[in-house]
Amino acid sequence: MAGPHTTFFYYRTFFDLKKKHTKLFANEVGRVVLVLPPREPDDPYCWIPFVAALDLWLTCGAHVWIVNGPRSCEDASWDRMNESARHHMLGYLDFHPQFAMQVNDLIPSEPGVLRASMACLRVGVIQDPRKWMTARQALEFFNFLRAQLDGMNLEPVKLPKGLEERLTGNPSEKRSAGPGRPAHMDGRISKRHLKRVEKRRQRSEQRDCEHRMSKCDLR
Repeated sequence: MAGPHTTFFYYRTFFDLKKKHTKLFANEVGRVVLVLPPREPDDPYCWIPFVAALDLWLTCGAHVWIVNGPRSCEDASWDRMNESARHHMLGYLDFHPQFAMQVNDLIPSEPGVLRASMACLRVGVIQDPRKWMTARQALEFFNFLRAQLDGMNLEPVKLPKGLEERLTGNPSEKRSAGPGRPAHMDGRISKRHLKRVEKRRQRSEQRDCEHRMSKCDLR
């Protein structure tokens, strides 16, 4: 976001774009760059807060650029996400045509139609879209994004010392994981760890069985 100062807001899902974050929707926010996720959201209802955030920014008079972030390896999911984003954005503008001039749509018009200047094509794909990008990766993407957004002067950003590894790791999956979702499905527990646990359990059962058999009196 660009107002008197550039503010970065990291989100896990569109549900994080809440009204309670008053700094996100302050009147002095003049320009917003909304970077889309690397894959299709798991929860289809997340497009509701996406449209709600768009409405708040446009109502406050901000100009909004909707751009693609770094891609994941799931091309089909990325295409569906772009299609859904454009569908909801155009659906909103159909009812609020007065805001059409405030929206800058930089999403691919259709699958496979990509502009060479897109910042998402200048950085590598994200292998695990459920993990945070490192600060260095985010800064690399931001620098390419500055070149992509013609007519919008984003101030250069330097990486502070000690910040490089602060954003690594897994974000919370409380909403997207859902109740009863296996932990190894969302990266909280590796499959290798599960195999080790299973082997320990089998060895323990084998020892118990041998111990019981040694005490059996066959007379």
